[in-house]
Amino acid sequence: MSEHRSRRPILGTATLLVFSILTGLVIVELSLRLIFGAPPVWRYPQEQYVEDAESDYLLRPLQDSYTMDASVHVNSRSIRGDEYAPKPEPGVVRIIAMGDSQTFGMGLELNETWPKQLEVALSKARPGTRFEVLNAGLPASSTVHQARRLPALLAAYKPHCVAVGVYVNDVIQTKHLPPFQVGLRDEENSRWKYLAKRSATLQALVRLVHGLLGTTPDLEVASHEVAVLRGVRRQSTDSSWREVDRAIADMRRAAENHGACLVLMAMPRLDQVLGQERAR
Repeated sequence: MSEHRSRRPILGTATLLVFSILTGLVIVELSLRLIFGAPPVWRYPQEQYVEDAESDYLLRPLQDSYTMDASVHVNSRSIRGDEYAPKPEPGVVRIIAMGDSQTFGMGLELNETWPKQLEVALSKARPGTRFEVLNAGLPASSTVHQARRLPALLAAYKPHCVAVGVYVNDVIQTKHLPPFQVGLRDEENSRWKYLAKRSATLQALVRLVHGLLGTTPDLEVASHEVAVLRGVRRQSTDSSWREVDRAIADMRRAAENHGACLVLMAMPRLDQVLGQERAR
């Protein structure tokens, strides 16, 4: 009997301790959200990829998934959106939009992406003409990667024009990571990873650990991007520029061989949009 009574204070203390810890974590989480805003919501499953002999990797065809919390549908040819006829109908101007995650629309619904915004703008500018802008954006891809993919898209869809969104990191990341590093995700592990990304506390801890260990790769990438924007010459970027130039020339030849035009679109960084950084 006395032993049972002696356990009560221990149990009560443990319960109070757990309650205090949970309360503290809730307060920290709410405080971080008030100061820095809530982290993005990641829903399960995120977009999936498959290996491809010509293009290294592609979006997995015929999938319904998410990019962050926005819905994603991929058609049978790894294009985000519905199926398209092999040839545009009479009176329809078809454009294939290519690029990386900015074109794909990371975290955006399909109608919010710039290819679909372009489709709406062109339709308004030319009443009576129907435009189709196909979103062939592929996260983590570069101009070099897109040049290898373009011939198959030209043969499959016979567009009138190809619009390529070129981003500054195309000059840095001309080589491609293996598909498993850019998105062939482990489904079971990812479910918990995406839940953890919703916590402001956990994300703050991750950033703190990376900062203490000096393992924050984004800082190095950002410095290279700023150097490119400011026209700073570096041996690594000089060779990458040559690769990008060759890729653009290949895309132009491929488009012209199919009777299509090629348009390049410079995609700005956020600091450029805000006027904090100017390209040379």
